[in-house]
Amino acid sequence: MNEELLKALELALEKRGLNKGLTKYITVTKEEEIEGAINDYAALAPPTTPTTAQMLENADVKKEIDRRVTAAVTTNTANLAKKHNFDPAKEPEPKNEPPANETPAEKALREKYEALEEKFNKLEEGKTAESKQAQVAALLKGSKLIPDNVQQKWLNRFDLNSETPFEEQLKALETEYTEIVQANNNSRQYAGPPKPGESKDTPPKEQMDKVFGKI
Repeated sequence: MNEELLKALELALEKRGLNKGLTKYITVTKEEEIEGAINDYAALAPPTTPTTAQMLENADVKKEIDRRVTAAVTTNTANLAKKHNFDPAKEPEPKNEPPANETPAEKALREKYEALEEKFNKLEEGKTAESKQAQVAALLKGSKLIPDNVQQKWLNRFDLNSETPFEEQLKALETEYTEIVQANNNSRQYAGPPKPGESKDTPPKEQMDKVFGKI
């Protein structure tokens, strides 16, 4: 088999998704015999695993890839929306582009208005944050499980921008506090009886500050 015929056979094998090393098992004397020879070999040879290129041409594989990509994008978008508190379905507000024929006086007036609007928005955001902080402070104050010396340090444990209600966040903190106290009680039982003035039910204030001050 001459070199030109060999290259034609290798190219035909690659197009069929077959290894071009199979040329050692296929013999042809002219290019017109190549397709028939490959068909004869394919009919006798055991089925081979399809190549990646062949799999990507399969309609069912394409559908599955599209389904997985769509699911991944949807999940990722939902996670980002929850994290950054935005609605992906809501159209972004169009930017107010200044008119092309804006005069210097109009530009100065517009920039002054935009600066005032930005300052007002920041004030509103600050008031909202202060209002939320006041809410969580009041909730903590009413807790019968978390003592006063821990409440102030745990104010920042609330996620003010979370969709989870503050009441549920408080319940989670109370559960965490109870578990920590129980763990401390268990460790103290192995350390012997409490010192004078200490209770075995609740760790001393210094120990509480050391534990809860890091959280």
